[in-house]
Amino acid sequence: MNILRTFFAVAAATVALAVQAETANSYEGEITGLVCASCKQEVVTALSKLDGVKNVEITPSNNPEIRKIVIASTSTNLTDTDVNQALDKVSKEFKVTKLAKAATTPAK
Repeated sequence: MNILRTFFAVAAATVALAVQAETANSYEGEITGLVCASCKQEVVTALSKLDGVKNVEITPSNNPEIRKIVIASTSTNLTDTDVNQALDKVSKEFKVTKLAKAATTPAK
């Protein structure tokens, strides 16, 4: 019984360490061209297909034509060019600008 408990404890610790080892880089920027909830979902879906992207958050800004975007990715060099190329496949109306790397956080 103790061997079984030890096995499960080691397995759980290994999984926890693997999750901690994979960190997500946070990229913050602005996005234009979003006019409805459907547009927002199209952007999230398109960007989620990029290698390493773990999460995409889009929030309002003070300007109704511009939204804030935060992308969590394991990529260490995600660029606005990468993001805009992915968005061009969905619509030429969406455009990400001012994309910059922010703080590093644990991946979700």
